[in-house]
Amino acid sequence: MSQKLAPKELLKLSELVKAGRVLEKLWTESDDRTKPLADFLKSIESLALSEHPLLKKLAELAPRFSHEMSAQHLATMLVPFERLLGRGVRDDEFLFAESDRTATREVKPGRIVACENIRSAFNVGSVFRTAECFGFEAAWLTGYTVTPESEQLQSTAMGTAEVLPWRHFESTSAAIQQARKIGYSTIALETGEDSVPAETFHWPERFVLFLGNERFGLDSETRRQVDHRVRLPSHGIKNSLNVGVAFGAACMSIEQSLAAKPGFQAIGTARTELINKQVAPRQGAYGSEVARIDLFSKWNGKPSLFDQALKDLEGFERVWILFEFDQTDHFKPMVTPPRSEGEKRGVFATRSPHRPNRIGLTSARLVGVKGFAIEIAEHDLLDGTPILDIKPYVPEADAFPDAKAGWLTTALDSRFQLEESDLFKTQIAWLEDEGETRLRPFAREQLEFDPMNHDRKRVKRLSDQLWEIAFRTWRLRFQLDLERRVITLESIHSGYGIGELENIDNPYGDKAIHRAFNRRFAR
Repeated sequence: MSQKLAPKELLKLSELVKAGRVLEKLWTESDDRTKPLADFLKSIESLALSEHPLLKKLAELAPRFSHEMSAQHLATMLVPFERLLGRGVRDDEFLFAESDRTATREVKPGRIVACENIRSAFNVGSVFRTAECFGFEAAWLTGYTVTPESEQLQSTAMGTAEVLPWRHFESTSAAIQQARKIGYSTIALETGEDSVPAETFHWPERFVLFLGNERFGLDSETRRQVDHRVRLPSHGIKNSLNVGVAFGAACMSIEQSLAAKPGFQAIGTARTELINKQVAPRQGAYGSEVARIDLFSKWNGKPSLFDQALKDLEGFERVWILFEFDQTDHFKPMVTPPRSEGEKRGVFATRSPHRPNRIGLTSARLVGVKGFAIEIAEHDLLDGTPILDIKPYVPEADAFPDAKAGWLTTALDSRFQLEESDLFKTQIAWLEDEGETRLRPFAREQLEFDPMNHDRKRVKRLSDQLWEIAFRTWRLRFQLDLERRVITLESIHSGYGIGELENIDNPYGDKAIHRAFNRRFAR
């Protein structure tokens, strides 16, 4: 445009556009629009007195406005005024009265979105609006993410920030810890080769989905801590989308994935100290922790009567637990199980969790039954695992000790024999007396097969024959005799440095036992 609008003309046009927006909203909410339309048309007709040629041209549009025009026609007629003003319709100005519901919104429990260090109020408002639309139960905001106190966020969220519960965390790590505390999987929506394509990802029933900063994405520590990383398809020169748009696309993936799930419903939840796959035993029989399975008191909206269903179970020594592998992200037809020494096997010939239907099975020792709960030992269930069914273990029907074990027969022949030094025996006995009972089963599970595989295990070589493997904050040192296939567990060490033990931070709550261990064994 060769001739610029004068300040007074800009002000007049701006007021006219604002009036048009009000009129457009009124068009769907009231039939009493005769006077507002008449006043609006007078404002348009007054543009004929302007010196600017385009304003005069807009004045000629007045006769085209009528009381009978549709809302869509009205919106179309307003476009030339907005274009001349140099602005378009903002997202928060779109009409929504026609489709808004008056009933209580439908919430899908188990879905939470978390925004990490997102600066744009528009983007966060867009996330709120999308999350509310797809039935998310809450939004979590971490770091310096804009909060709903922002007027711009409120404008973009279009009222959803008032109905969608939200919570702020100082750090994303705190949000991840809270997610695990309540039994939710943590998922990062992030590009990268280590991310699973959204189209093959199996979305769990309960999750917190983390969205990252507009420019830098999610922090590397966040990507390391989460349970899963998921990426959207990208075929253009740009490898990412606007965070609000990406979240919307992820929501559609979630809907499609969960809609395709089989019609099983969890009957309860496992509560255990095993919080991730890295600390879980390879098979339940190798586990030592006691877990509690809490059955739901209500199921399908009615009293479950599961306490009655548990009657007479206490007389059995073992039970079968059917559960969902809710932390498994996708199906793999070929997998590399721990005993396979690097050779891939068909998933149906293994106990791998990467199955077409994420159903798991474990035989556990029954400890007790009370009310809606049972206690079990010798299991491999992670905290928060959805329980699908409980069945009694019947020895005459379920035990076949002479059955062939396929490829495992050869694997069992190649296992390492574990021996313990006198020092190790003394240290492990002291730790077990203090309540740390997981080290010996862990050593057996990790070292009997493929003990030098540092890609799958936290193991490193200290010298020609001395190795070290890490279990949480403990370090186990062992000698390796390849010719005899014997591993000698030599000693146990704290994974904390002296300075770390003096620090008051105690995220795992175990520094007291480490200090006592160091005093007892004179580190």
